[in-house]
Amino acid sequence: MEWQIGKSKLITSSLSAVLLFAMWSAIADSFVSPEPRATISSQGGTIIFSPDGKTAITFSGSGFSRSGPIQVWDVGTGRERLALAQGWNEIETVDVSADSRLLGAHQKEGILKVWSLETGKELMSFKPVTFYGNWVNFRFCPDGKSLMFDDFRGNWRDTSRVTFREIKSGKDWATVETYFWWIEFADRGSKLVNWVSTDRKQFSSLRVLALDPDLHRVHSLINHAIVADGVAVSPDRRSFACFKHPDADDSPATVEVRDTDSGVLRCKLVYTDKKTHIQSLSFSPDGGLLVSHGGGGTQLSWKTRSTVWDISKVPARELASFSEAPVVSGDGKWLAVPTDDGADLYEVPSMKKVVLNRPGDNGPSGNFNGLKSYPRLEFSPDGKMLAVSGLWHQSQEPLAIQWIAKYILRMPSEEYGPIVRLWDVPTGNELASFKGSTEAKFSPDGRTLATAGSGGKIRLWDVPLRKPIGRVVTMALPFWGLSLLGLWLWKRWRSRTVAM
Repeated sequence: MEWQIGKSKLITSSLSAVLLFAMWSAIADSFVSPEPRATISSQGGTIIFSPDGKTAITFSGSGFSRSGPIQVWDVGTGRERLALAQGWNEIETVDVSADSRLLGAHQKEGILKVWSLETGKELMSFKPVTFYGNWVNFRFCPDGKSLMFDDFRGNWRDTSRVTFREIKSGKDWATVETYFWWIEFADRGSKLVNWVSTDRKQFSSLRVLALDPDLHRVHSLINHAIVADGVAVSPDRRSFACFKHPDADDSPATVEVRDTDSGVLRCKLVYTDKKTHIQSLSFSPDGGLLVSHGGGGTQLSWKTRSTVWDISKVPARELASFSEAPVVSGDGKWLAVPTDDGADLYEVPSMKKVVLNRPGDNGPSGNFNGLKSYPRLEFSPDGKMLAVSGLWHQSQEPLAIQWIAKYILRMPSEEYGPIVRLWDVPTGNELASFKGSTEAKFSPDGRTLATAGSGGKIRLWDVPLRKPIGRVVTMALPFWGLSLLGLWLWKRWRSRTVAM
């Protein structure tokens, strides 16, 4: 009997100890920040991921002032694998092939080179013709065997051209008269979708071209006559949308969505805001939403507007309009709109709104021609997380709390400075904050989040975020021990009280 009572007390005590440790571990976990998987010591804050997410490319500088070397990093370990384009200045276009095996880069008014990302071996090098500092756009063909580039040879002022060049032989094998941004690959590179303007004012046709690199030719398959001021093609290239400005001021603009192969009209939309006009269209990554972007007014009082339509169902319908351009998640189920201090999150199609911000946060300061700067938003590839960068945070905590956080619990300080916040999209809860970071970017495979700050260091984080178990346990152990001591003292006092 005594043994059973002793066993029962042992089980009860052990269970209490386990529950107390779990409680203090959960509390400690809320105070412990995640740790990066690796840190890249880059000379600039710009990062490009390869399509497979396993390689990162960085440069010195950022924006239009990028220079060499181009550093190639292993995302898993953070180790530098290659350093290419040594001594290059003003690096323009940079692209990685779809199979993540090739890297291409062009130096302003200089050489365009292609390297192997596995060995660093130079595979192709040539100097595109440029006039007056033309920016040379290029991108790899989906099969990785050729690339397409802006060709300024000949009478480039009157006729725009893109040329296809084989990487192995370095020979040109086809040329299409069009602007670089008016052509898209389709069907894994076997076709091209191209919209054409004969007068450089309106688009007159959309055509589908067959691309045959083995036979070294491009020929026309389909040609749809259109009259449009702008064209966009869906990510799967099966649909295209075009808009036309009204002929009269009191008439609405129209938007049509058509099937790429047949040209059959899928839906027709009306844009009724007379104070602004459409300037461009874009599809959501899943192709279910269509977004118009535009504005109106004077140069110093320009008002922007973006309208979102759900075209996945019949009839298509307008969901909402925003003063700032929304960002759409990869699955098309969420919209995020930047605000002064964070973002507004909308669920599609209900348009239920969740505000994502924190006290003390402010967006970028300054404006250009009356257009205000806002935080930058990026969804994770699966649409479950949203990174908000470009924020500045000012501590709102009382001085006593700040002192405790700094000297007793050793929590991260809340000083004024740049910050990136990561939010859980389904719940609207904050997952993490990255102090000192100004930029955030997800890898295409969704397994890595890169954050960059002004110090030139780029930190790579596991997705989902992982917290160091050792720090959690170390923080929880003292409080757990004090709790056990307090529980033991309370039981002794109680037993003495009962005995008296």
